[in-house]
Amino acid sequence: FTAASMLLLVGVVLFVRLALGLEFPIPWNDETAFTSQAFEFSRTGSFYVYGLNSERVVMWMPPGYMLLLAGVYKLFGYSFEISRWVSTLLYLGSFGVGLAIIRITLTGWRQMLALVLMLLAFLSPYSLAIANIARMEGLYTLIFLLSLLAALRGKYALGLALVLLGATVHYNAVYFLLPYGVLVWWKILRRE
Repeated sequence: FTAASMLLLVGVVLFVRLALGLEFPIPWNDETAFTSQAFEFSRTGSFYVYGLNSERVVMWMPPGYMLLLAGVYKLFGYSFEISRWVSTLLYLGSFGVGLAIIRITLTGWRQMLALVLMLLAFLSPYSLAIANIARMEGLYTLIFLLSLLAALRGKYALGLALVLLGATVHYNAVYFLLPYGVLVWWKILRRE
C-alpha cells in the first residue's frame, strides 16, 4: 500500500505541476522575494535586489531556502519553472520521509490509518499548492521530518542539528527546539 500511495501522490503532483504549472497558484509576491534574492545571490554573492528595496537587503525570512535556490540556479540557470520544480521535489521527498517514519513506528491497522491520514494531508489543495510554489514550506517540512526520523532512530544529535538547520529556513524551527530541549534535559538528568 505504501508504494501505491507514493505512486498516487507522484501522479497527482506531476499532474498539477505539468498541467497547472503557472495557474495553481498563479505566481505571487512571496515567490518573487525568494527567487529574485536567490538569483542575485547566484550571480553576485549578495541578496541585495534593487527592485525589492532600493535602500537595503530585504530579509523577511532566513536565507536558507534562497541559498538552496541560488545553488540550483548556479548549476542549471535561472527559471521560474525550475524554482517551482525544486519545491515539487522537496515536497515529494517530505512524503517519502513521512512514509519511512510511518513504516518504522507503526504496524497493522495503525500504519494503514496513518498512511491514509498522511495522504489526505498531502493531497489537500493547500499542500498541492505548496508543492507547486517557489516558497520554503517544502524545504522546512523535509528538514523537520528528517529530524523526527533521526530522533526515532536514536540519532538525537543529528535530529537537533537538523532542527538548527531548519532555523536557517523558517522561524518556526523554534517550536521544534522545545522537544529537543526536554530530551537534552532528560539525558543530562539520567547522565546518559
